[in-house]
Amino acid sequence: MSVLVEALSVVTRRSTLDDYYPGGTDSYLQLANSEASSARLACVDEELTSVSFLRPADAQQWIDDLAAYNIFHIHEGQSFEIVCIDQRLGPTTPCDWIEWRIHPDGFTHCWLAGTEPGLMIAPEGWTPKRSRRLTRREAGDDSHRMVPLAVEDGLEYWLDLSTGRQILGLPERPSSDESDEEEESLIDTVRAAVEHLEWRPDFSDDHSVRVRIAGRRFNFALILVVDEDARTFVAYATLPVAVEPARRAAVAEVMTRINYRLRLGTFDLDFDDGEMRFRSGCDVEGGTLTQHMALTVIGNVCASVDRYGSAMMRVMFGEVSPEDAAGEVLAS
Repeated sequence: MSVLVEALSVVTRRSTLDDYYPGGTDSYLQLANSEASSARLACVDEELTSVSFLRPADAQQWIDDLAAYNIFHIHEGQSFEIVCIDQRLGPTTPCDWIEWRIHPDGFTHCWLAGTEPGLMIAPEGWTPKRSRRLTRREAGDDSHRMVPLAVEDGLEYWLDLSTGRQILGLPERPSSDESDEEEESLIDTVRAAVEHLEWRPDFSDDHSVRVRIAGRRFNFALILVVDEDARTFVAYATLPVAVEPARRAAVAEVMTRINYRLRLGTFDLDFDDGEMRFRSGCDVEGGTLTQHMALTVIGNVCASVDRYGSAMMRVMFGEVSPEDAAGEVLAS
């Protein structure tokens, strides 16, 4: 038998847990599946346990906690009683007691060396499609500051909003037969995109997701909205302050000057209450909203607010004219 590996999985032998962990394997899995745990999922076969994490820091904390029970990760450069396995790259340190493989259907599993993989054990409700759409970036603890830019030559380009630097990563694993499977709802695809970014939503329901974003210049709210009937997806970024009535005409002017130069998306101003926002989206009627499409829309909205939002702020507080403010950000 074998166990599922997703994102970054901490794998241990049942015999080790039964010998050293209080309450043995059953108690260990109970903790992994509890609300207090940062684990994404946990499963067990006759020989191994697998506990999955999206964030490397969470996986490392889990490993550090196991050391308190004399269950150790590395000894002399080898995985000792714990092995950490990347869904796409395999063990993070050499390990002679497990074997692993990426299945042709796109998921990853591992099993005790010297045995047959056989039936794979996974949590109830799991599907191969769920694993194929899941990727893990090495974005550290500031993953909420990262937005996707493009995929070129097999590499994925990300923008770090905190530093303005581009970061490279591996793209999501493509699926050759994904179009043959049942189409997911738009909100499921949007949630998968947010999960891909390792963002933790402030709010989520059947038609929207809300996330707080920390930009280089200011924080803003990102609201992702779908209409399942109309088959539309729209992302809104709401700036953190409202425009005073006396400055709304000037702010509207700088928005218009910037909008004229934009290829995708637009800035809006509510003249009734002074709310400022940027929005972009897509109509997928007759087609499919892919995770990559959702990420592109999200990335465009976040990058546009972070780049051009300062122009609205400067005009709003009377520092510069709309013409000068627009000219400066468009030239940058």
